[in-house]
Amino acid sequence: MSRECPRVAILAYSPAPYRVELFDEIARRGRIHLTGLYVHRQEPGRLWSEVPMAHEAVYLQEDAAGKALQTVQEADFAVISFFDHAKARALWRARIDTGNPWAFWGEKPGAQRRSFLGRVARRWRLRDLVSSNAPVWCIGSWAEAAYRAEFGHERAVSNLPYFSDLGRFKTQRAKGGRRLLFSGSLIQRKGVDLLLRAFLQLADVFPDITLSLAGSGPMEAHLRQEASPLGGRVLFTGFVPWDQLPALYAEHDLLAVPSRYDGWGMVVPEGLASGMPVICSDQVGAGHDLVKPGINGWICPAGNVDALSAAIQQAGRLSVDEWQTMSAAATESVAGHQLRDGAERLEALCFKALASWKAGGVSSRQ
Repeated sequence: MSRECPRVAILAYSPAPYRVELFDEIARRGRIHLTGLYVHRQEPGRLWSEVPMAHEAVYLQEDAAGKALQTVQEADFAVISFFDHAKARALWRARIDTGNPWAFWGEKPGAQRRSFLGRVARRWRLRDLVSSNAPVWCIGSWAEAAYRAEFGHERAVSNLPYFSDLGRFKTQRAKGGRRLLFSGSLIQRKGVDLLLRAFLQLADVFPDITLSLAGSGPMEAHLRQEASPLGGRVLFTGFVPWDQLPALYAEHDLLAVPSRYDGWGMVVPEGLASGMPVICSDQVGAGHDLVKPGINGWICPAGNVDALSAAIQQAGRLSVDEWQTMSAAATESVAGHQLRDGAERLEALCFKALASWKAGGVSSRQ
């Protein structure tokens, strides 16, 4: 193993654009040699276009030569960030069998309300993590608190959320307006139906506020029917490609993230970076780390239309000066959440885990 450039394999679901940005940054920095092991080349149900990447990648569904297995076995360090697929589970097991170090990188456990049998099933699927003392990397402080509660304070648990290139979202606005944006899939989990109901409640009180729903999904027809009384005040933009998001954000003044659950929610740091105060539910991981109520946004109980409506009302009553103050605070709040910060944090965790393993502090089994 080269001490300066250890080989690190990261098992993930797909090369989502934000993941590619982070892994490419790590590849450019050259402190570790990173290989992404992806179950899918294109994530099912997502309309993201395939993007060029600077890091090495292997796709499990297309791997006929067993390169993924060889990579995960020979890597100096492995990171498991997805396991709910037969081939992914096989690679995880193969890594454990080598006796060499690995880490688990995941969102908040128990995100979905499960029955007793469901919780038992989850523990069974995570038995390799439960029975090891491998470090756990958590997608945000919300997940970190949950994993510490599950595994205790003796376990190495660290906060490593998602990062992307937020520099591309910086924009200049002369003043604050009343253009509210939702960006995401039009599905029940994202809470877009709650947002539209809250908006409809306020339509007469704030006739100058508009709502853009950027995305596609199975709820679109129902949402269009519900929004029809307001005509052009509710705009359906359809799916917006990744590279066009900065321009979309620049056209709006407030971002709503009303999800019933979102393990992280990349739109939150993106919206803040673009200078938009964010209205966020308390079941969005990024909100716990980045949204400061009354400073750069609002946090509402998930599923509560009245609370969401109240937050929109507060936003709608902001003066131009008040909005500009919150906008500046929004941008400043993600100053330490840039792509380089994510790369440095991931690299540091890799080196820390390798050092602990060499010192006998971490093993793949107990």
